[in-house]
Amino acid sequence: PATNLKVLEVEKPEDLRPIMQNFDRSLGVTCGFCHNRQDWAEDTPHKETARKMIEMVGKINSEVFTWERAPRATCNMCHNGNVYPKFNPPVPVRE
Repeated sequence: PATNLKVLEVEKPEDLRPIMQNFDRSLGVTCGFCHNRQDWAEDTPHKETARKMIEMVGKINSEVFTWERAPRATCNMCHNGNVYPKFNPPVPVRE
């Protein structure tokens, strides 16, 4: 069963796995990046950061993307498969 959920809300414990898999793909990591595999519920520094990021995404979706058919913020929106988002755009190729 899912324990120590402080930010995520799921109806059934099995609803958690696809959410976690989406996080893994969005950041290009595996479960052990945030979790202690011997104690999944243990708080770790990366889990604390993830909680803040989940709250941030929720705030963007509820307070910024408020118009009809607005996009939905996701982890992948900034991370694109990288642990740390690349905030600077790539240098254009000059012909």
